[in-house]
Amino acid sequence: MSRRLTGRHSRGSGLCLAPLTVRSLVQNAMQSALRDAGLAWGSYELNQALHIALCDETSEQAWMAGDDVFVPALITDISLREMAETFDAIKAMAA
Repeated sequence: MSRRLTGRHSRGSGLCLAPLTVRSLVQNAMQSALRDAGLAWGSYELNQALHIALCDETSEQAWMAGDDVFVPALITDISLREMAETFDAIKAMAA
């Protein structure tokens, strides 16, 4: 299949970057919208978040009440402050 159909590849890796870019755009848009709505908007480690949801009987009620029950599963590679600043800067450019 040609590169035109499969997306751009990272040099020498064989990794197609197009799906990663789309995933990142969708994830960032969703996080920004959740933040704007006043909801928890961080990135969470899936297995740990599932463990919390399935093993803590109070997590559903707490989540429905607006608590961020998945804080222990929060991924902190990039700080929430840094992400918030980036989302705000993008919105300012679009305005």
